[in-house]
Parts: sequence; structure tokens; C-alpha cells
Amino acid sequence: MDRSQLVNEAALLVALACSNLLLPPRCGAQAPKVVIEGYIGQLGTGAALEGDVNLIEGAAARVVTNCRTDSRGHFRFEVAAGGQKILVAKAPGHVSTARVLAASAASAVEVNFQLAPAVKVSGSVADSTGAPVGGATVRVLYPGEFLVFALEQEIGNVQTDAFGRFVLPYVRAQARFVLEITKPGYLPAFSLPLASQAAEIKDLRVQVETRRGGTIKGVVDDRAGRPIPGVVLHIRALAAVVPVEFVGASLAALEAASRRAVTSPDGRFALVGLPKGPVVVVARHEEYKPAKLDVSVPGEEQTVEIRLVLERR
Repeated sequence: MDRSQLVNEAALLVALACSNLLLPPRCGAQAPKVVIEGYIGQLGTGAALEGDVNLIEGAAARVVTNCRTDSRGHFRFEVAAGGQKILVAKAPGHVSTARVLAASAASAVEVNFQLAPAVKVSGSVADSTGAPVGGATVRVLYPGEFLVFALEQEIGNVQTDAFGRFVLPYVRAQARFVLEITKPGYLPAFSLPLASQAAEIKDLRVQVETRRGGTIKGVVDDRAGRPIPGVVLHIRALAAVVPVEFVGASLAALEAASRRAVTSPDGRFALVGLPKGPVVVVARHEEYKPAKLDVSVPGEEQTVEIRLVLERR
């Protein structure tokens, strides 16, 4: 074997080794798959809808796969088996619907959706004196329901203008709903139950009792009286904030019952928009032991002052 042949064979061995490095590793059998297929139709009529189905996984609610239906409303896709999955079906002019799929050993799953047409609701918000409420956030609640997942435009989260006007483009047709009105520094307010029977609801006037909540303000310092900046404070409200049937569906209820604040460089803070009654104020800082204090909010638009003392860890 001459020198050139040896060089060529060595080069071939190097090339093969490099090519093997570029190949994906073979670590046993591939992960099992599950086929998800189904149909999207219109609620009430069953008419096929062209739309999309999103597969959502993980605590971060990340869209893993998006599947477009065919003209007959059918969809089919293959995903990794195992773990809880959320399927969200949507179609133009309709309100989305979500389904939770628990982990299953099945190799194929059929999931069908019925989507309600969307109703456009527009109107204005006024307080008990008839004055418009501008700068408020309007959301849609369906009493007695807890939505697993919903697109933001369907929840609402729209702002009223200076005249208190708002437009909600995606309210579920033929459903009982309530409007939730929130504004910084105020307790949440709710409309009377409404019904979406027509294709569009115009000039809806919502009169709400806007109530400024109570305020807890004060200072956080150490045992030497030195103020501590950057302390995170939050409350746990023990009093009822919203009607029982809205609890769980109301984002504002959760916000009002767990207000947060951070101390300024001089250690001061203010927790505003609190419900009347007993609350627990909790203070946390990475360099100090957590502390809590039971406080009673005396009433709306009233303020109570407190002092919290933290000890180093």
C-alpha cells in the first residue's frame, strides 16, 4: 500500500467520524405519539367552521402546535404523548373554547368543539350621579363559569374613554354575562346580569357604584429605626370583595384581595383600594425575615397607618 493510498484512507476515516458526530444520537425508541383529531362547528346549528386549534402545554401556557382546519371544519395533528394538554379552538366571528386533555395512554383522541357566535357590545359607564367613568377597565364575566383559557380580546380588558364609552367585540352570543368595572384606587364594581340575544348590543348604559377602597400606609424599618427600601408588601383580604358567584372568575377580585406595594428609599409604602374589614399585611425582603400584621381597614376612603419592623436573617 503506497503513501497516497494511506492518506486517502485516513481522510475517509476522518470524514466518516465527522459525519457520525453530525448525526443525531440514537437513544432507544422515539417518544410515543398521540393523534388528536376532531371537528369545529357552530353552536346551535352544527355548521362547519374553518378555524384553528392551538395546543398549549406547560405552566407558561406556551403554544406548542397550531393546526388549521380544512373547509369542513376537521383538524388532525400528532403530538408527543403524556402530560396535561389544553386545546383552544377558534374561528373568525366566534368566541373560542378550550378543553383540557388529561394524560392518557390512548394513541388517538377525538375532540369536537362547538363555538358560539360573537356579539359586539358597546356602551358607556357612569357612576351613581350619572357622571361618566373614564379610564376604567371593562371585562366580561360569565357567572358560574371558570374559564380554563381565553383570548384577551374575549375577556375584554378594554379602557373607557373620557366619556366612559367602551366596545367589547367578542361577547358570547345567547349567554348571560356581567360586566366588571375596575379603576386604580377603587374597589371592583359589577353591572346587573345581561343577556346577549341580538347580533349586536349598542348604547348599553352601565351605572355602577364606584367605591374608593380604604388605604393602609406606613413605614418598614429595622430594630434600629433605619428604613428598609425594596420591601415587598401584599395583603390577604379576609372580607368579601365581590359577590360569591363571581369569585374565581373575577380577576379584579384577586387583585383587590391581594394588593401589592414596594417600599421607597425612605421605607414608606401605601396599599390602596382595599375592602373594608380585616386584612393581613405581609412584608418580605431577601435579607430579612418575613413579617406580618393583622390590620382592620376602617372603611372606604379611610386610611390606617402602621409600622412593620423586620429582623435580619
